[in-house]
Amino acid sequence: MAAFIPINDIRPYNSYIAAANQLIFVFDWFVQKEEYVTVYKNEVKLSYIQDYIFTPNSIGSATGGSIKLALPCVSGDIIVILRNSAMKRVTGYSESGEFRASAVNLEFNYIITLFQELAFKIGRCLILSETDANTLPEDIILPNVNQRKKKYLYCIVTGK
Repeated sequence: MAAFIPINDIRPYNSYIAAANQLIFVFDWFVQKEEYVTVYKNEVKLSYIQDYIFTPNSIGSATGGSIKLALPCVSGDIIVILRNSAMKRVTGYSESGEFRASAVNLEFNYIITLFQELAFKIGRCLILSETDANTLPEDIILPNVNQRKKKYLYCIVTGK
């Protein structure tokens, strides 16, 4: 029987400025599978196994875990760890089959983790006013921080 895992109200994202020779970085949120974790070093996406591994008992823990990089950091490296779960159904129920609490809890936990990820991403977005109901803008994607430093954001006469 699967144990109940509480999913706390947290942001599934950790960011660090590394110390020289640092290898281990902590994440403080539940993740169900290794492939649902994304790691960046200085804005470059790292590859699981090749560039980092998980320390024991990190996957499936309510309190999170940690990753260990394959190569030590240089002082000032930026490390970002985030959860990026696949949006899919993880549990199926039979018409006349068992309806176990463990299966329902697993499904609810997965849904909550997806809500957390969406809330985090939406919180980082430019959002149109609710009174701009008829506006259908193109995707609004800002350049990375180094490209937008000392630049202004402005709208042209059409409001875009």
